[in-house]
Amino acid sequence: SSEEEIEASTEFQNDTINYVIGLERFSEKPYEDGKLADGSQRYSIGYGTISEKGAKSISEQEASQLMQTYLQNEVYPEIDYIKENGAYNLNEDQMTALSSLIYNAWRTSKAREALLEGNLEVFIEQAFSGPTAFGTGSQEKFIGGLEKRRQKEAALFNRSKVPTVPESDLG
Repeated sequence: SSEEEIEASTEFQNDTINYVIGLERFSEKPYEDGKLADGSQRYSIGYGTISEKGAKSISEQEASQLMQTYLQNEVYPEIDYIKENGAYNLNEDQMTALSSLIYNAWRTSKAREALLEGNLEVFIEQAFSGPTAFGTGSQEKFIGGLEKRRQKEAALFNRSKVPTVPESDLG
């Protein structure tokens, strides 16, 4: 029913928010956070949300709202696209791990293409351990932390049973 879908969606979104907050450090002021696609300095604030260099300080509540807005506008539509167009049915843990990955380092990863094609082995390598797993322009001092983050995401993604092929794909 639609009520059950809304409840499941709300639970998934709450789990994702709590999971990402558990992995992101809070910063009330903007900080240098790697490079943008054009090579310029990227700044983030709160729980890793893109910011301007001189942005005013924010509270944890404001940071949480910024993160929720980013998840709703950027991450969840990507999850929906993958669910609708991918070769696997993802369970809630896998969607939460994938949401964290998208929130943090999806823009340069070849993992998306592999997941849509149903190549789970390449997806896991690219998403969690390959050379693109740590995002663009990550500074050396952050690599260790990002590696631990990818390991946590991989553990959550792999914790549950393997994704199943959608029934519509079973000849």
